[in-house]
Amino acid sequence: MRVIALGNHNNRKTEMTSCEPTRCNAYSEDLRYRIVWQTEALGYSSRQVGNNIGVDRSTVSRIRQRWLTFGTLKKATYPQDKAYRKLTTPAQLLVLHLVMKKPELFVHEIQNELLDVLQVEVCISTISRFIHSCGFTRQKLRHVALQRDEFLRQKFILDVSLYKSDMFIFLDETGADRRNVLRKYGYSMRGKTPQEHTLLVRGEHVSGIGIISVNGLLDVYVTKGPVDGDKFYDFALKYLLPHLMPFDGINQHSVVVLDNCSIHHVDGIAAMIEEAGALVHFLPPYSHDFNPIEETFSKVKAEMKNLVDVPDIETIVLSAFATVTPEDCKGWILNNSIYTQHDD
Repeated sequence: MRVIALGNHNNRKTEMTSCEPTRCNAYSEDLRYRIVWQTEALGYSSRQVGNNIGVDRSTVSRIRQRWLTFGTLKKATYPQDKAYRKLTTPAQLLVLHLVMKKPELFVHEIQNELLDVLQVEVCISTISRFIHSCGFTRQKLRHVALQRDEFLRQKFILDVSLYKSDMFIFLDETGADRRNVLRKYGYSMRGKTPQEHTLLVRGEHVSGIGIISVNGLLDVYVTKGPVDGDKFYDFALKYLLPHLMPFDGINQHSVVVLDNCSIHHVDGIAAMIEEAGALVHFLPPYSHDFNPIEETFSKVKAEMKNLVDVPDIETIVLSAFATVTPEDCKGWILNNSIYTQHDD
């Protein structure tokens, strides 16, 4: 193997993380011993060793960890028997069962289950390749509350099945502060963490209440602090009622959908809506996934990161809401099949 010697570290480009960034072969055992010598005997940090030898600091950490764990620097060897290299049919079925029943499991936990249940020893990479070959990918996990009542959810779906999608009006509230403007991703060279110096202060908290239908974002109200029962009552009186129409089986905006939050049950709100001739349906507990306006809030939070230079948080929230289009709202509602059951 060819090793590039670096004479003067000060002349080396600081953005490079490896002297051979396109290399495919493993580093030689001699180079690995040099890494361990500098980290363990000389006490150099992973970054210093990486700069000295011309490798990425993550490579230094892996080689050092292998030395500390196994006491050797030789490449790992695997049995040649096919039973170790290939999952048997019972093992494949067990892996699929675990992935579908417990999607939160780590691969090493699946490996332990195979060993405990079938006494089959399979390497982690084999399990990972099999899982990906079956079409599974590791994604962000959505946690579903145990308190969710499936009977009430099915009853709600049945109750709203008689309405057309253009009859619905959805409203809810969300909160935001300066932390929502901070961006979580950035560019850097491989092996280096991108950094940005910023003032990590929450700042003033504001709340936004929105109303959507298939026609778009009907209204939005932004206020300082959290939303309580009085603020929500005033919002319903000033902003919601003008959009309502009496329910007659045809009129648009004649069915209001609210979540089960306590401030939505303040005395007078439901009665106010019903006096206008519209119907009110409260979502079952822990069923925010039934409210398409949550998609609106997701877009608003994402758009806020484009307004990092705006100093006023209320202006940021209002500007983010302004990016919501009628096509967005219609798509979010129609994408939720429980509100299109009666459409032609």
